[in-house]
Amino acid sequence: MTKKTLSGLQQNIIAIVAICSFIIMGSMHNTGSITEPLNNTGSCNFGYSLKVNDVRQFMLDSLGTRQYEGGLFSRNDLRRVLDSMRSDSIYILNGMFGCDFNRGTGLAITSPRNINVAFLGWYAVGYCYPCPIRACCPKKFCVINTQRNTASYLVYNPFDGISSTAAILEANQ
Repeated sequence: MTKKTLSGLQQNIIAIVAICSFIIMGSMHNTGSITEPLNNTGSCNFGYSLKVNDVRQFMLDSLGTRQYEGGLFSRNDLRRVLDSMRSDSIYILNGMFGCDFNRGTGLAITSPRNINVAFLGWYAVGYCYPCPIRACCPKKFCVINTQRNTASYLVYNPFDGISSTAAILEANQ
């Protein structure tokens, strides 16, 4: 029985170490420069408070602004990326390709058992995996530290729609 247990542990040692590393690293809280804004230009930090019934409409309305996390992705591309992951648990991070606003945002996806990262762009961009091996991989991927606890949350009205200027004007009033 002991031999069988040790044999099972030896076969899964990499997965066990990776999962433990993710748990330990994820629980660490560094109050240093990573959590502090690099350049506080006094920009408006706002969001919307949504009723559950309005979430779908907000998602549709906000697509054109490209100012909110998330995006429009091909189901087939997303399925290919998810199927390439070797674990049931996946880590998804929203960010900006090449740190270039014009290239848009996308998702970086990996799992505890994968050593590579997959990048999934908006519908027309497609996906790239495995990275950093392939030429389609972005050289940089910028993520934002969203200070959700200091944001002003506006009440979303689905009949008003969303525009980047309307929300800012409403936040300044």
